[in-house]
Amino acid sequence: MQYAHKKSFGQWLFGEAFRVVHFIYPNLLFVVFLLFFGLAVYLINDHSYRDFGMNFLSEIAGIFVTVYVVELFYRGLDNIKKVPARTIIWKELAKSFDQYFLLWKAAYEKVGISVDNTVEDVFDDKIFMQMMKKLDLDAYVDEEGTQTWCKLINKTVGKTAHQIEELVRMHYNMLDPQLMHLLDEFADGDFNGSLLELQNLKELRSTKDSTFHSISLKPHTDYFENVVSIYHWIMIEQHKLRRLSKDKSLSTAYRISVWEN
Repeated sequence: MQYAHKKSFGQWLFGEAFRVVHFIYPNLLFVVFLLFFGLAVYLINDHSYRDFGMNFLSEIAGIFVTVYVVELFYRGLDNIKKVPARTIIWKELAKSFDQYFLLWKAAYEKVGISVDNTVEDVFDDKIFMQMMKKLDLDAYVDEEGTQTWCKLINKTVGKTAHQIEELVRMHYNMLDPQLMHLLDEFADGDFNGSLLELQNLKELRSTKDSTFHSISLKPHTDYFENVVSIYHWIMIEQHKLRRLSKDKSLSTAYRISVWEN
């Protein structure tokens, strides 16, 4: 069962077309060069066309090098022009996944499980399952008793899902195809979807056991791999933006130290 909100068909189709073009275009010059290179080699091996083949090969090599250098130059300029938009995307995405990270980090602390302040530790499948078995969804987050863990998880995951949806809606034509795929997998995952329905699941299961593990759907290994990949993309994008921009404020209000690593 898919709980997560789906994108419109038009938006999905545009994203798929963009990914296909993005995959083909950078490799198109190389494919064309290989075809002409093969033709040149064939002509060289034919005694009747050897001289023509040698000249043809040298011409093709020269053209390829020139076009490739020009392509790299304009691609570099294009990357620089996109820096402001990429920076906005990075900051919005980093903030969204900061709060997602902090949610589970706080859950570990609540049940007394010590984890490092790293994505790999917080989203380790075995440690995460231990936390799920210990976390009582009916327990209060704070001593004042203003919010249960069930409500906090629902609210935080819902906010993250909404922010991602808005990010894709506003910037889908600028999003890295790899990132788009990762966000699709994240948004459409059953585990995240079930977190938005924890209270309903709790009522449907009619059990006295209110632990996270007994109520929620269980995350699969690919969920953890996907989430870690998203965090790695954010970290790699930060390093790329720092090389292209003089903006030294590529950090967020939540976990500056983590993004700085």
